[in-house]
Amino acid sequence: MAKRWDGYISVVIYGKEDDEDQLMHQVEHLWSRHEQTFEGKVAIHVVIDRRPKDDLFYPHNILRNIAKENTPTDLLFYNDIDFIPSYNAHSMLLKHIPSMPKDEPSVMVLPAFERKLRDENEDETKISLRDIPSSKANLMGNLITNERIRPFRESYQPGHGPSNYTKWYTATKAYQINFALNYEPYFVVSKRWNLPPFWEHFTGYGKNKQTWVEEIGVAGYNFFVCPDAFITHVNHNNDKQDDRCVGLFFLWVVIWMLLYEFKFLIYPSFCPFLHRTVRSSMIDEYGIKFQQYLVQTYGRKLWDDEDLSKWVEMNKRNYILKDIHMCKSSELEFSDKSHFNMKYQCEGGKYKKFGRLLRDYIVENITEPMGRRPFPIPSNSTVLIMGNSHTRQMAETLLCQYADSVESFETTSIGTGKTDFFVARLSNNSTLISLTNNPIVYSKDWKKLLQDVINRPLRSLDAIILGKFNGFLESRGTNFLKTVDDVAKDLNITVDFENVAPPSLKDVAKVYKGPIVSVSMFGVQGESEERLSNTTQKSLLKYKHRDNVRLISGRKYINDLGMECGTDLYSSEGQGDCTENKKKIKDDSRQADHMHRCTGLLGGHPDLIAWETIEGIYSTLVNI
Repeated sequence: MAKRWDGYISVVIYGKEDDEDQLMHQVEHLWSRHEQTFEGKVAIHVVIDRRPKDDLFYPHNILRNIAKENTPTDLLFYNDIDFIPSYNAHSMLLKHIPSMPKDEPSVMVLPAFERKLRDENEDETKISLRDIPSSKANLMGNLITNERIRPFRESYQPGHGPSNYTKWYTATKAYQINFALNYEPYFVVSKRWNLPPFWEHFTGYGKNKQTWVEEIGVAGYNFFVCPDAFITHVNHNNDKQDDRCVGLFFLWVVIWMLLYEFKFLIYPSFCPFLHRTVRSSMIDEYGIKFQQYLVQTYGRKLWDDEDLSKWVEMNKRNYILKDIHMCKSSELEFSDKSHFNMKYQCEGGKYKKFGRLLRDYIVENITEPMGRRPFPIPSNSTVLIMGNSHTRQMAETLLCQYADSVESFETTSIGTGKTDFFVARLSNNSTLISLTNNPIVYSKDWKKLLQDVINRPLRSLDAIILGKFNGFLESRGTNFLKTVDDVAKDLNITVDFENVAPPSLKDVAKVYKGPIVSVSMFGVQGESEERLSNTTQKSLLKYKHRDNVRLISGRKYINDLGMECGTDLYSSEGQGDCTENKKKIKDDSRQADHMHRCTGLLGGHPDLIAWETIEGIYSTLVNI
């Protein structure tokens, strides 16, 4: 950028508090490497974000305003770091800016182009200035001879189409264009026209830059296009990009100009644990609050009220569903190349109906932060999940929701039965342990046996997610009895399933003083346990002053959605349909309200309960 830009450059470098020392070291290293180029030309401003670690939405517009307020120049050219200006753009802008009206607020647009990658193997970081058009003549030659240089996002005409590329190709003088809704060009503008700040309510991805351009359009600025200077976007290899971004800091780039002097502010190409997904609240911030602000400030807006209402409704659904963590996979592959197959997969007409009900319910009722936590458990924590097969389904759904956060995954076969033990280590240095359907809970020495299996004392855990355990009477006539006996023999332990009751919430609370989230079954057979847990929670609070116990009802959303959507099709190799009461699947005498719950491409009840459980964990671990 510095090689192409003749004016001054102001760099704003952003980092988290924990990265401050490393960040300052990097800044010093950057300066020392390029001191000869930077001296007298580059100014660096470091912004340290001291918000909690889990508040990960990048504050784009706050940083833009910091840059804006700390540049003494009158004219500024706003640009992003991955758009490289053509040679002599600085002097060409100085040449054409006087042609704009002196008594009316105006901007000078630089048309935007993109340099596409040759193939999926071409790395954006290897792109050099030789690969980016240097002049208009060079650009036009590239447009004619290959498809790698094209107008930026030409498939989305509202974004840059108003720049009128057809006219620009032959233009020799600056020409005026009409501003239009959703136009988001990069341009030079003067601060002397009471230039508005960027709307700081917008953090994360979506509408953050566009609102500033829209306000300038509503304020009545004239829009002109520079006939010979332009910018070129270096396209990204999306296959290698994590949408949430990983790295140490973000840089924002804005070019600032004062007649013969320009200031430039930088935006980076690596980014740590930052959401690129759109927050659901952004829709109302833009469609309601920002539009109201425009009307109050300027007496008008660009949107027609009816069209705006339709936009809010449509995008609220789209963005909310895009922003949440749902389990929509039948087979998981983690970063360490380990695999896991999801069970209870469904498809078919009834499941599609359920999927529509679930989608609408989420859009209308599930608010932040539910379903949107960057990680299922807080950083540096270890959480144990234990219970029966319904608990297992919730645990596996939670794992599926956050599969892209799993750095390592291990399962251990216990006995000859199905393995119900996994350990997942997440990229925020947390560990999730799931131990379900295990016979050790039918022993009087269950605490010692449990600690032996998970290879750590209970006191070392940061929280326990506790589900219901199967009792002897309700298990008669099922395969569970045989599974318990077989696994107990293979583990060489003695259990008394018929006479030893598994630990209840009260029993676990006696031996573990940390946070407990109690989750009841999806089926109605867990309702009695839920009532008992409720009594226990009240007793613990009253007599033991335990305020770190949360209760989650596995049947909380059954009535709201109006469907059980049950299944007992364990294997992921086949797919069934939602079963409702009085309609039984082949070779199964149970009704839907006793079954597990359908999951699949449209999500399921376990997603909602997993979110509830995550909130229970976060509410008890506020100090982590």
